[in-house]
Formats: sequence, structure tokens, C-alpha cells
Amino acid sequence: MQRFLVIFACLAWSAGAYPVFGENLLRVGIFQNRPLSFMTEHRTAQGIYPDLLREIADRESWTLRFVLDDWSGCLNRLERGDLDLIVSIARSAEREKIYDFSTVLVITAWGQVFGSENHGISSILDLDGKQIGLVEKDINARHLKELTRKFNITARFTRFPVYKDLCLALADGRVEAAVMSNISGALFQREYDLHP
Repeated sequence: MQRFLVIFACLAWSAGAYPVFGENLLRVGIFQNRPLSFMTEHRTAQGIYPDLLREIADRESWTLRFVLDDWSGCLNRLERGDLDLIVSIARSAEREKIYDFSTVLVITAWGQVFGSENHGISSILDLDGKQIGLVEKDINARHLKELTRKFNITARFTRFPVYKDLCLALADGRVEAAVMSNISGALFQREYDLHP
């Protein structure tokens, strides 16, 4: 089975990972996930991961080509071999079977449920009967779905392609709760009046 290099809060620093790609050009998938990775209006990749990758690329004589897509699109491109690596992907036993992960930790993130003001959600049990928004293929969403099954909680899930759309849906009442990383939640908290 083909394996791919993936970056989540970790990066491969040694040239030992370099031969995986077979040439100096690395196609890097990023998605709009401020402050970790994002593309500016001038089509320039910015954020913690692009900055860190540029530093590594300079030391290793790599040329980087950043490719913008949504989260699900980045995973699909990686699986098809259209990307050499992607940033900001959480490790799981399932993913370790098909992806190679780097080992240097850069950022720690965790899943969190957000609601509107006075949402009344203080435990997993409070999600019973709720409409919950999530981003497609997000590991936090997958974990929350597993937890709701284990606790026999009946919840309805609505998928969104990007976190901004998810936050808009929560703000306008299309969903009653939203699951995302603590970092994304902190970024959108003020703009969309999110409450953990």
C-alpha cells in the first residue's frame, strides 16, 4: 500500500524523509485554517506551517508548491498522489496505516464543542437530539460521532466544507452545536459569538 508523508503538529526535519519524494519539488496541500495555514488574496501561503516548511525547504534545498483546497479535498488529493504532503492532520491508527507522519511536535490541538450563547451544553449527554455541525473528514467530528454512538446519543450531523461555513451555520441557527479544534474555535470565537 502506498504511503504518504503527512504533517500534523509535527514536521520531518531530516533529509531522511526527502527520498520519499524523489525530486526537489514538494506539492503541499493547505486549507484555510488560520493561523496554522491559509492562502492570502495574493495566492501566497501563510501561517505557522507554511512558514516552518519554508525554513525546512531552505535548509534541505526543496522547492515548495502550495496547493489550496478544502480539508476533504486535500485528503483526496493526497490519496490520489496529487500532493506529496499536507499540513494539520491528526494522527490516528487508521491514518497511520496509509500515511507517514513526522515526529517533531509543533502544535497540540484538541476537539471542542461550541454553541451559541446560553447553549446549555455541559456534557456529551446534552447533545442528545441536537443538530451538530462538522467539517467533512475532520478527526474531531469523527471522534464526536464515535462518542455519541457509545453513549447512545441521538444527534443529527450536518457537514460543511470549511470551518467558516460551519461557524456561519451555528451563528444563524442552522445547527445547535459545532465541533472543531480548539484553535479554530478560538480563531472564530469572537467573530461568530462561539461559546465552548
